[in-house]
Amino acid sequence: MNRYLEYMYLAFARQKAKNIPKEPGDAILLICRHPLGDTVTELPLIRGLEETFPERRLVVVCDKLNYNMLEASPCIDKLLVYEHRAEKSYFKTNLKRSYAFAKEHLHQEGITLAIAPSTSMPALIDAQLALFSGAAERVTYTETLNERLHHEYMGGYDACFTKVLQDPGPIHEVEANLAILSDLGGDASNQEVPLWITDEDEARAEELFQELPKGDTRYIAVNMSTSIRSKDWPVERYIGVCKRLRERYGVTCLLIGAGDTAEACAKTFLRSVPAGNFVNRTTVRELIALLGRCDFYLGGDTGPTHMAAACGLRGVAIYKMGRDIKSRTENFAARLYPWGRRIAPLQPEHALPGCEAGCCHKEPHCIMQVTEDTVFEEMCRQLEESR
Repeated sequence: MNRYLEYMYLAFARQKAKNIPKEPGDAILLICRHPLGDTVTELPLIRGLEETFPERRLVVVCDKLNYNMLEASPCIDKLLVYEHRAEKSYFKTNLKRSYAFAKEHLHQEGITLAIAPSTSMPALIDAQLALFSGAAERVTYTETLNERLHHEYMGGYDACFTKVLQDPGPIHEVEANLAILSDLGGDASNQEVPLWITDEDEARAEELFQELPKGDTRYIAVNMSTSIRSKDWPVERYIGVCKRLRERYGVTCLLIGAGDTAEACAKTFLRSVPAGNFVNRTTVRELIALLGRCDFYLGGDTGPTHMAAACGLRGVAIYKMGRDIKSRTENFAARLYPWGRRIAPLQPEHALPGCEAGCCHKEPHCIMQVTEDTVFEEMCRQLEESR
């Protein structure tokens, strides 16, 4: 849609929001419609909001993919899934759908504060949900942190909020999210990432763990597939690393992940290296419980990497972006490295020609500079250090 018309639609949306009935209450709305890895970085904020404002209800809007991880949280009073995605007339359709969702699910909650915790992925749907929630106070980070989306939104995202935070600087997403809590007067000193699971999740993980060989061994969770093809390190290199680790240390590998690509990688891996195969066999929370029984992690830039870090595992995470890329939005390892630093982030030292602003290829490209030897040596260092 023409950007001028888009801006006019947002002006219409703000006018329409003025007519939203204000129900009595003092609830907080947190919009967490992000991928799993980003959601993990928002968990300390969820806990912090509950501890700072125990008398206020916390309403969270999430995506269906992160619902399972959030639904066990004792901090959340109401968890809602917003999953509407328009393929045509994207802006106009989502404007209508977000207003209808707010009218059906949010207006009666008495929301006075709405938060959209994103430093790099501002979404107009999130801005519209915050606006249409009826909250008088609406907080987010500025859209200008993402140059591409800022060019598209022309200030329309920022205009939906009453308080727009500026560039937080070269800090991790956990710290950036907790900075919102500090701005609201809360205590952001607790930076540990909480993971909430149930007894049923623990029981399922223990049942799966019993399939593995017992003995004097250390367990490595191996996740070979991410949500983006260009972030996937070749399965042949994972095989080479794990073969050498088994020969030197006698480790046991557990294959984890979800989706058709992860399943195909697992089949290839198992032809060369024996391992427990738990791909597509767990929910998100069951996977967290399974990771809690492991010692090490080896995988790409994806959600389970951040879960493994929160579980205290050591290991290696492989990122595709060159270390010399200055863009905070694109250099994921700079702001989304495994929190806690027990899992070492490995990335190319330099972006390849044409990828100076971020790797633009659909197939693995810049990530191919991370060699099998580099990953093997770092895993060995981690294994030796853990002794």
